[in-house]
Amino acid sequence: MKRKYIILLVVALFLLIAYFATRSFLDTSQNVNSWTFYTLDGTPVSVEDYKGKNIVLNLWATWCKPCLKELPILDKARQKLGDDFVFLAASDDNPDKVRIFSETNDYGFEYLTSVKFSLKGVVFIPQTFVLDQSGKLRKHQMGTIKYGADKLVDSLKIWTGQR
Repeated sequence: MKRKYIILLVVALFLLIAYFATRSFLDTSQNVNSWTFYTLDGTPVSVEDYKGKNIVLNLWATWCKPCLKELPILDKARQKLGDDFVFLAASDDNPDKVRIFSETNDYGFEYLTSVKFSLKGVVFIPQTFVLDQSGKLRKHQMGTIKYGADKLVDSLKIWTGQR
């Protein structure tokens, strides 16, 4: 009988966690425009500051292997897309770690830092948000981008109405 209650408690706990995790994903997608980040010199910026450009906002960390795996794909896409898109790489790591990473890796992102992502409703990384020129969220990718730069470029153009 005791075992039955333990199993029931574990299932209820799992369902509760799943509910709140799903809810935070939805909240994350809705609130991305209001998030504040900081440039590596400490200047506050928000996604709204980039309105008028197509935005690819990637949430990552220096310790996150899946994040590091997708950064070269994102950078190749950035190079192919040119000035039509701005690529923001936002990390909640210590700003000094992000600065060192940016200096030792030849990616052309605008690096940003943030307070803990969990305060923004982000449960895991990497996550990528694509916003069009009007600031409307067009795509929210949870987890690693699993395709190459060419497909990403095509997808970004479709999502933002460029194609």
